[in-house]
Formats: sequence, C-alpha cells, structure tokens
Amino acid sequence: MIRPMPKALSALLTGVFMMTLFSLPVSAAPVAKIGSWTLQMGDVDKALESKIHKIKTNLYRLRMEYVREQVRDHLMEKEAKAQGISSKELWKKEIEAKANAPTDEQVKAFIDQNKANLPNEGKGMEGRISDFMRSQKTQILEGQYLIILAKKYDAEILLEKPTPPRMNVTGPTDLSKGDASAPITIIEFSDFECRFCKKATQVVDVVMKHYGPKTRLVYRHFPMSFHKQAPKASEASLCAADQKKFWEYHDALFDNPKKLHRKGLTELAKEVGLNVETFDTCLDSGNKAARVKQDLADGKKLGITGTPTFFINGLQLVGAVPPQEFRRIIDAELERLEGSTK
Repeated sequence: MIRPMPKALSALLTGVFMMTLFSLPVSAAPVAKIGSWTLQMGDVDKALESKIHKIKTNLYRLRMEYVREQVRDHLMEKEAKAQGISSKELWKKEIEAKANAPTDEQVKAFIDQNKANLPNEGKGMEGRISDFMRSQKTQILEGQYLIILAKKYDAEILLEKPTPPRMNVTGPTDLSKGDASAPITIIEFSDFECRFCKKATQVVDVVMKHYGPKTRLVYRHFPMSFHKQAPKASEASLCAADQKKFWEYHDALFDNPKKLHRKGLTELAKEVGLNVETFDTCLDSGNKAARVKQDLADGKKLGITGTPTFFINGLQLVGAVPPQEFRRIIDAELERLEGSTK
C-alpha cells in the first residue's frame, strides 16, 4: 500500500538534487581569487555553518519522511502476506475499523476546550471537527500498530541525524547568572517583545534549577525588526544593568508586555527599585543602542533568524522548546566533558 509522494515533497527533493548536482568545490579548493588573496571553500562553509546545518537538517527530515513511509508500507505488506490478505484489507481490519467516529458529546467537549482558537468559536464546524478527531485517532492507532509490527519483524531505521556544529559564540557575557566556571554555558539571544521568549524564560528557569551550579545563563539582545518597541526595551534593560538590576528588570519586561512604551519603561524602573532619574538619563541618551546593535549583528553572523535562540556550549537550540530538549543536550555535554577528564 504505497501512497503517492506529496507534490511539495517531490519538488523539494528535486531542488535538493539540483543543488547537489551543481555543488561548489570541496573545502580545500579556492572559490574566489583577487591577486594574492584567495577565498577557500572551507572559509565559506565556516561562515555559513549554521545555515548549512539547517539545510542538512531539512534534507534529513525529507529523507526520514520517505524512509518511514517505505518502512510502514513494507511492514503492512509483510503482515498482510502472513495473514493471507491484502494490505488494504489489513488496514481496514486493524486501523480503520477501530477508528470510530467521535460521539456528539466528544465533539462538543473538544469545541468547548478549543473555542478560543476556532473561527466563530466552533459554531457550525461540528462535521469538520468530527473528521479531524477521527483522523487524529487513526494516526494514533496506525502508530501503535506499526510499533507492534516493528517489534515482530525486527524493523530498524538506521538513518542518522546530522550532527549540529559547535558554534564559536563570541561577545559580551556580563549579563549573566550562575557560576562563570560552570561546565554548561547557555547563551540566549532574545527579544523582550517576543511572546515565545517569555515562555522560554520559564523553561530556562526550570532547567537552571534542575542543574544548579552546573549551568550558567548569558543574555544577549536580538530585537526582531517587526517588534518596534523591543530595541528600546533592550536599551532599558542595559540601563538597569548599570544599577545591578538587570535580571529584575528583565523579568519585569517579560511580565508586563503592555509597558514596553517609553513611559512604561520608566514605570517598571520604579517598580524594581531603580534610581529613576539616573535610569531616564541613561535611556534618553541612547548610549546603549550600540550594544544592542552589536548583539544583533553578532546573532546574524551566527545565522539567527528568530527568537529565542540558544547556544548550549555552542550547540544551537531554537525556539520555546520544552525542558527535555535542553536536558537532552546538557546531559550529553556533561557526559562528554566527564569522559574527557578520565
């Protein structure tokens, strides 16, 4: 039971093939020359390391999608043959027949729980929501059945995920908390007007508490171009840092997203116990703008395109991800560091 490859997937694979076909020379070869100056492919790859990794990761995802489709179809065909029926009949028997349509009560409960995110609060969408819920149940049943078949036929996916590059993140580290000698340094590029960054602060707090003295957090500024109040908020946080209250002001900014306007920044300064006159003089001078711009430039050189973006001992982690994503990297780093000292 082989499903046709989606057009989008086919197009992307074609693009990847053409990119590979017309690839640039190996890293040792020069790619440009002016007089005695030459530019090596290795230098290009180093400068674009983060972006190249994103391309490799996207290629891995495309390949994995195709691999999983092939494994799924092969397992279904193998089991169908063992039962003396077709793959289509096996699908109907083990998955489709068990994916009953949700009851009216279940559909109503779903709408009640999600009405804030549904058009017109879900009114008139009962049929579409019922189909969606059944589709979700079908996917769950398929996944559970394929796990059973994978164990029965000793199936294994061997495709390896690309190893992320360890980036050399240079720049100021004064906006930090935790022991400077901690084995794990988390460098966060963030934006005070970004709601995902607000969510990420809660996750980082959990991670820092879990690892205690083993972790150190460094804050860097990356105000996105479409967040008009973010640059001034970053400057304000630096003015607060002059009075040794960066983290208090940092928390106040994220807790009060409606106070990122100029008057609100001063109000927050007063709330966290800053000398307001000194704060206002600092903020209105514009002296902190250069620091914010430098952080932004450094982030762009690292290939950052969105916030929040973290570098855990140089390993990039993007987005407001759950704590386990941090722990996966940190645990591996601690194991690596422990092994290197033996």
